[in-house]
Amino acid sequence: ELLHPHVIAFFEAVVRDQALGLRLEEITLGPQAPLTGKPLGEVNLHDTTRALLIGVREPAGEVLFNPAREHVLHPGAVLLVLGSGEDIARVRQRAG
Repeated sequence: ELLHPHVIAFFEAVVRDQALGLRLEEITLGPQAPLTGKPLGEVNLHDTTRALLIGVREPAGEVLFNPAREHVLHPGAVLLVLGSGEDIARVRQRAG
């Protein structure tokens, strides 16, 4: 049963529609990454990269969806981000 057709259509567009130019990527934070040790509110990822942070998987395995601005990023955390190729490249650069 299709309960949320708009949600499904959105994710299909993200995955399949190359005209949108969007990608959903996972990026692991390196030990010396400029993003590590800082709260998300200070990092201001969207304003500096234009990528949307959907979730974080912490090194211990905890998964956070739409993490709070107070959440501090740790080395080895995996960021789930949505954005253009250029947006993703900017996140990768900051993820060290």
